[in-house]
Amino acid sequence: KMGLFGKKKKKEDSKEEQKFTGEVGCLSESQETCLSQLKQHIVENQLTTSDRFDDYYLLRFCRARFFKIKDVIKMFKEFIKWREENEVDYAFIRFDLSNIPKV
Repeated sequence: KMGLFGKKKKKEDSKEEQKFTGEVGCLSESQETCLSQLKQHIVENQLTTSDRFDDYYLLRFCRARFFKIKDVIKMFKEFIKWREENEVDYAFIRFDLSNIPKV
């Protein structure tokens, strides 16, 4: 049967998908491997040392690129480059907040 957006999923398919959502604690072996490879690449290439990029954060990149490690690494590198070019980490330092009244 066709659903509104294509083929309907079988019940057993949806159970399997729920098991491995791509979230921390719900990763398949291949998803776990992708996350580990991304973390290793970040360290080996010294892309960042920020604590901001924990497993929860890095899994966003993995899910966005369907756990395809080459695509994940490319996206993460472009993200870091954009942050550096736009000096995102220094945004709050540049602004003088002393004139803004406290709420």
